Amino acid sequence: MDPSTSAPPDGGTVEASPAGPPQEDRKTRIARYVALFAMPFLMVTMMYATYVGTMHAPA
Repeated sequence: MDPSTSAPPDGGTVEASPAGPPQEDRKTRIARYVALFAMPFLMVTMMYATYVGTMHAPA
């Protein structure tokens, strides 16, 4: 069975979506911005911690 020709599960018709990207809710947008700033900060912090951890007591 071809999924592009099957009816939706509720038996209704498929409506065309408006032009442009779908609207995302506020929580998703906030989570995306938090990840955008937190992930690079976390990566740099891990790199710094690795460097300091290996060089804290060179013998």
